[in-house]
Amino acid sequence: TSGRPCWISPPGSIPTEASNVWLANIPTAELSAEWRQLNAQLAGASYPDPGVLQARLDRANDRLTGAEAIENALKAEHEAASTQRAKRRDPDGAERTRRALQDATHTVDAARADVATARLALNALPDDITARRRVTERLDAVDRSLDLRVQQACEHPATFLSESLGSRTASNSRRWDAAAEAIETYRHKHLGLEPNDPSVQGDEPLGSLTHNQQSARAWEQTIASIDGNTFDPPEHTPFRIGR
Repeated sequence: TSGRPCWISPPGSIPTEASNVWLANIPTAELSAEWRQLNAQLAGASYPDPGVLQARLDRANDRLTGAEAIENALKAEHEAASTQRAKRRDPDGAERTRRALQDATHTVDAARADVATARLALNALPDDITARRRVTERLDAVDRSLDLRVQQACEHPATFLSESLGSRTASNSRRWDAAAEAIETYRHKHLGLEPNDPSVQGDEPLGSLTHNQQSARAWEQTIASIDGNTFDPPEHTPFRIGR
């Protein structure tokens, strides 16, 4: 390959904070695993506003009030069914009301647990915001470190890129660069591969569609990005990317 490297962003666009210095010593496989974990953590986390949490607590308190009312009524019913006169009239009444009371008590316990959880979420909201900010800051640092590695990989393209994309020429350089960047971004962030690591499956640098939802979506987006930069035949060979 020759000419401009495939990294599209202008030099200096990637911040050079001190965190990137020590992150640079972490193997790409470990950094990729952390990147995916942090993204999954943010995607799966819910940080509602105080009004939503207060409404959740109010509903939990309402359910608890109703459950306690039913439990109190069943307590009175069980006490009445447990007298000798009631047992003569309805021998099974005491056991039947005991089971009903037991179920009601379990419902009250669950409702109290829901209230405690809702109250804890409301009280811990500032901590949640802080935790989210810390996760976001760490993800930004990891993302920048991986971006730098993608940049370096694109500045010195591996052989498999030419084998998959064909030769890089003056006429196809922009499309070739965009396709190469998409491949290296996926390989670094979702597969944790170093630039010199072999292709995932034979001459297929992206491998097969993964079962991980986040990586599968990125795989499809990468394929679409590459297809959007397909070279015009017959001057260039088609991409040989895993599908």
